[in-house]
Amino acid sequence: MTHDAPTSTPPGGRRTEAGSVERQGEISLSWRGRAAIGVFAVNAVLLFFPPIPPDVRGSLWSYLASTAAVILGALEIRALTPALVARWARVREERRWIASLAIAVGLLGFAFVLRAAAPDLFDRYSREEGVWEPITLFCYLGSLLLLWRTGSGLSGAPRKHLRLVAGAYALLVLEEVDYSGIFGGLIGPIEGVDVGGALHELLIVYLFYRALAVLQPWLVAVVLAVAAWGLWWTGYLQPRVWFQTIASSRIVWVVLGLGFLFAAAAEESGLLGIRFGRPSPEEAIELAGAVCFAVFALQTAAHAMTRAQVRDEPLA
Repeated sequence: MTHDAPTSTPPGGRRTEAGSVERQGEISLSWRGRAAIGVFAVNAVLLFFPPIPPDVRGSLWSYLASTAAVILGALEIRALTPALVARWARVREERRWIASLAIAVGLLGFAFVLRAAAPDLFDRYSREEGVWEPITLFCYLGSLLLLWRTGSGLSGAPRKHLRLVAGAYALLVLEEVDYSGIFGGLIGPIEGVDVGGALHELLIVYLFYRALAVLQPWLVAVVLAVAAWGLWWTGYLQPRVWFQTIASSRIVWVVLGLGFLFAAAAEESGLLGIRFGRPSPEEAIELAGAVCFAVFALQTAAHAMTRAQVRDEPLA
């Protein structure tokens, strides 16, 4: 439950570094959280009305507005991390499943209903500066900061494990950045191949058209193996912890998230004959996957915090 923060800290309450007040499990948004909601709502409204001039709607200004909302919202998640993780840890497992699946499926269902009822509006919401992609980016960036903040409150191996998981979310964040939109003409075709707006497209083009012309595949494999060894040697890559994660129920959210992402990629490429036509629901399907990954981040953070409390380890 969220409500506006009072002007002063109530008795028994605790003011966080973001100015949010936590009392009896309640979480209050600071100015950052309210600003994120407001800016994102304004951007969605501008996309809703076609009469809005193109230089305001679906432009650089709209892209900056949606990005600002994502950053402000993710910073709010970071500030509220201790309260969010503590509350999530107290929720019964079956309620976590019901609530999380309801959000993921509900968002996807709403998107498909909107696509059928108002395809033009759905298409505008599917733009880079629209609705689905900014929420997807928020899920990844918010998860990254949540995991990093939780890890900062731990020590030793748990801290390193959470920071390695946060690094994986950093890759997901970079995957959602529109490089061609940001840099425009600075990134042109490479070897006659147009570079898209995603991290994997940049890497694929570079590896196959640049690096592999100089580096042999075995050398690339050696570099990756050395990197993995370095992570293990420094304590960030912990095989035992990863095996435990794979054997736990938490991994289901990763499987679901990857399933949604695969379905989105298959729809975009026509793989396996999956085609929904235009406007493409790819971004909306990816959003459902991002929600699943956000749930995994919450589950992982809550699990680490609970184990630390059981072991009576210091928490920040």
